[in-house]
Amino acid sequence: MDFKVVKTLLAIVDEGTFAEAGARLNLSAAGVSQQIRRLEEETGLVLFDRSRRPPTLTTEGLAFVEKARHAVKAWEALYADVPSATTEGVLRIGAIPVSFMGAMPAVLAAHRQKYPKRDLRLRSGHSIELHTQLMQRQIDVGFATDIDNWGPGVHFEPMIDEPFQVIAHTTAPGKDWRAVLLENPFIQFNRDFMDARLIDEELARQNIQVTSTCEIQTVEAAINLTRGNYGVSIIAAPVGYSSLPPEIRTLPFGDPVLHRRLGMIWKKDSPKRHLIDPLVDDLRAAYCGPDAGVSLGSEPSSDRTKRVNQN
Repeated sequence: MDFKVVKTLLAIVDEGTFAEAGARLNLSAAGVSQQIRRLEEETGLVLFDRSRRPPTLTTEGLAFVEKARHAVKAWEALYADVPSATTEGVLRIGAIPVSFMGAMPAVLAAHRQKYPKRDLRLRSGHSIELHTQLMQRQIDVGFATDIDNWGPGVHFEPMIDEPFQVIAHTTAPGKDWRAVLLENPFIQFNRDFMDARLIDEELARQNIQVTSTCEIQTVEAAINLTRGNYGVSIIAAPVGYSSLPPEIRTLPFGDPVLHRRLGMIWKKDSPKRHLIDPLVDDLRAAYCGPDAGVSLGSEPSSDRTKRVNQN
């Protein structure tokens, strides 16, 4: 059970509504609601009577809250006399490369400034690689695309749903996304990557056969090749990144629009939760706050997030 979700529950009780709890935690009301539903699924309890407005605690919800308050007090008391435990230590962080085009660098820089005694060690890798590194204890926490099958020992904390978009040179033919893909050479990602599998799945569902001219491994390559009018491509739009070259136009991809889900992964038995949790809080504020874009829990324009179920 994620202790942060328990604290979210207590915030709802203390503040009176999901919306006010979200304001306190820098989350959307929908994001708070999703956390509570996950807690209910994990415990098998119905904590809130949602037929009332605002939702009120059920009898079993009241009993659970009382136990939760005791648990939180015990957890806080555990670290009360060990101030260095929450401020010092090495935290090895893995992240998918495209995250460095978005909000991640600023969040990490601010986190390092907030906790100067923490040694943050950063490496990049694709989602499957990060999972392997986590299981081999080469990293403590990772920022990855959800593969929907992390294994029983890994916790995935959803953060953001990012939409995919077709990118094309402003002079490339095609009035809509289908026409752009059919009438231009296609710049394709290596199929070992999560995004490539999601994109291929959607192309097949839409019965669109593209003419692939090259295979690449980075979003930067897709952008630069498109800028040079070598072809068109499909990329996810990183939250916090809006500096595509003026030569490039974008169109939402899919019908409904395809999204990918990003979040944090860590081992459930990690001894570094006291270092991981504050970082997760900072990233949640950046990715799930009211001004963060398509935050998890808010309803994406597609109301559909596609995932990959295997490596």
